[in-house]
Amino acid sequence: MQRFIAEDGVRKFEVKSKWEASLFIDIKVATGFELNSFADSIHSSKARLLKLEKFGLRSLLQNLTNLKELHLSKVIISSEVPHTLTNLTSLTTLVLEDCGLRGEFPVSIFHLPKLQVLNLCYNENLTGHLPKFHLNSPLQDLELAVTNFSGKLPDSIGNLNFLKTLDFTECYFSGSIPASLGNLTQLTDLFLSYNLLQGPIPGSFSELKNLKAVYLSYNNLSVSELEIFFKLKNLTELNLSGSQIKSLPKNTTNTTLPKFQMLLLGSCNLREFPDFIHFQHELEVLYLHENNIHGQIPSWFSNTSKETLRLLDLKENFLTGFEQHPDMLPWVNLIMVTLSHNMLQGPLPIPPLSTQTYRVSYNRLTGKIPPLLCRLSFLHTLDLSNNNLSGTIPPCLSNFSDSLSILNLKGNNFHGPIPHPYNKGNTLKMIDFSRNQLQGKVPRSLASCTVLEILDLSNNLIEDTFPFWLEVLTKLQVLILQSNKFYGAIGSRETKLVLPNLRIIDLSHNGFTEAPPPSPSPPLNSKQDNDSVFPSAIDWIIICMGYVSGIMVGMVIGHTITTKYHEWFIETFGRKQRKPRREKRRRQGN
Repeated sequence: MQRFIAEDGVRKFEVKSKWEASLFIDIKVATGFELNSFADSIHSSKARLLKLEKFGLRSLLQNLTNLKELHLSKVIISSEVPHTLTNLTSLTTLVLEDCGLRGEFPVSIFHLPKLQVLNLCYNENLTGHLPKFHLNSPLQDLELAVTNFSGKLPDSIGNLNFLKTLDFTECYFSGSIPASLGNLTQLTDLFLSYNLLQGPIPGSFSELKNLKAVYLSYNNLSVSELEIFFKLKNLTELNLSGSQIKSLPKNTTNTTLPKFQMLLLGSCNLREFPDFIHFQHELEVLYLHENNIHGQIPSWFSNTSKETLRLLDLKENFLTGFEQHPDMLPWVNLIMVTLSHNMLQGPLPIPPLSTQTYRVSYNRLTGKIPPLLCRLSFLHTLDLSNNNLSGTIPPCLSNFSDSLSILNLKGNNFHGPIPHPYNKGNTLKMIDFSRNQLQGKVPRSLASCTVLEILDLSNNLIEDTFPFWLEVLTKLQVLILQSNKFYGAIGSRETKLVLPNLRIIDLSHNGFTEAPPPSPSPPLNSKQDNDSVFPSAIDWIIICMGYVSGIMVGMVIGHTITTKYHEWFIETFGRKQRKPRREKRRRQGN
């Protein structure tokens, strides 16, 4: 018996006959795919090249009646699932993840007598519903994430006594969660986020003693007693974001709680910091965003998971500060901290040296930027926008981190020159210094920002001629210089602005005397860089209209679109859209 491993050393075909081996040779000939009938493996880097569109599953499987395991993840099939799969009565594992499957999934496949693993994830055009499950079904791993499966969760789901992993993330299941789910005492991982489920989370969850991860976020669920999860001593990951938590437990102790590593309680209508977090010392991820938490961050919170916490999100609350304001945030291994859209007052809190993303926009912070901030050499995103910070921008802020991609200081009270120099080879993609009181000239060292896509210097006091040397920034897509003191002629025969990827340019409310000639533009459906920070759906080009020494330049529609969308581009840049996200399982071995 030969096994063909399709990717990552996990997906495999079991082949028992020369006919079956010859079928794979035929696939090789048809696709140019290097597959030897006596080989042990296929390199994972080539797995996506394998296509079965011509053959289809029906042709592939018609004589493989003894097949036990079929792993075709990421193989391009692009067809319906044939009913002949129900003839594979020896099948224990069926993995068809991300294969482009479509149509209605045959419900009888759920009843294959030996089937233990069924994975259909990431087939967005595959529809189906759940059957009435038989008692003592052998299923151990049932994964339908990011498909179009719908309907209610049947009470018979409680018959899956051997089930360990259940992943229905981002499907269309509706109705309530059946209490019979509490019968699945072998269950370790439960993922039901982003469905249409509603009603209370059943108390029978407290019977799932082996649960390690529970993701129920962004349905329409309610939690009357959070204590039902506290009885699960093996639980390390809990995501209830978007659920209504009616009350928080009081008088909890360290001995009565599971040791959480991930705790996500965003948009749960919380009005205070959950007291039980006081006893959590192994947290790696803590999300309390978009709640109604008022007042100061309690002093005990600074002692919570000081060595382990890596991701902290407290945005969109009503926090005013820290009971004990630290010179530096105490969590020594933080990677991401988001405190935006609160009411924080006082000096800027400084995150630890490990920080890669720091967002503290839309608060009421005052004072200068401490030079200590320039020690954050791993920083990727720095967003201090829309506060009341003042003073000059520290010169070190232009070159303190080779990894910095987003630098947003918009809407403060900074004065003095734009910081410089900028190191060659830097990774800056967005610079927004707008709505301050910056003076002087545009530093030529900005030409070193060769991957820059957005540059916004609007609403300052910059006094300079038009920086034609910016044409070296071939990836620049947004250039906003409006409402400054720029002057001089632009667009002469000797000086032409050539920015091939430019989408928006706004030069209004300056002292320019001529309009710039239109830049060459790519086709409207030009391909964006895969790692581009600019929204790939935006393909139109805008030459802004404004008043340049009393002369109207451009088109009215240009001014209208720029006025309407300029804020959208800058305000939402780097912020996640509020729509369902695909939550992938963190453990791939189950």
